[in-house]
Amino acid sequence: REEKLSYVVEEIKSFDPGNLDDFTKNQKQVEIYIPMGTDVSVLQIINRTLRQYPGQMPVTLLLPDKLNSLRRLSLPFLIEPSLILEEEIKKILGEGSFKKL
Repeated sequence: REEKLSYVVEEIKSFDPGNLDDFTKNQKQVEIYIPMGTDVSVLQIINRTLRQYPGQMPVTLLLPDKLNSLRRLSLPFLIEPSLILEEEIKKILGEGSFKKL
């Protein structure tokens, strides 16, 4: 057997920055990584910020524990994952904290 990487591609679409609706339709949820040691007041700010963007997409918080594994906390409301919201969350928690899946 050869030791080469190979890819299986189910679908390829050309990217049109003028029409992001097609891209975002296929996304099913948002994950927000909360760094270990994040203060409760910051979590309250995150909660208030997310609630300002009601929508149709589930959001899950990823909370690391002391053993460095992640606990998933699904929030009881849905959001609209706009670019503005993403930037606000990144300002609070840093790059890599907001992920659309």
